[in-house]
Amino acid sequence: LPTVNFLLERGAALEDGASAALPAACALGKLDIVRKLIQVGASVNTEQGAAMVNAVSNNHVDVVLLLLD
Repeated sequence: LPTVNFLLERGAALEDGASAALPAACALGKLDIVRKLIQVGASVNTEQGAAMVNAVSNNHVDVVLLLLD
């Protein structure tokens, strides 16, 4: 999470990075990073639902619940 915060504080563009970052964080079960990306505006409904698919495929129930919330 510190690296994510560092990048976001320095203007990392959500449109460029979060579309890949959110599904990746979901695949790894990184709940804190998923929460942060959503808080700063990453959409959970992009790339044919890749974020949800990755969370479900890897049995990260806590991430799935956050995405559904």
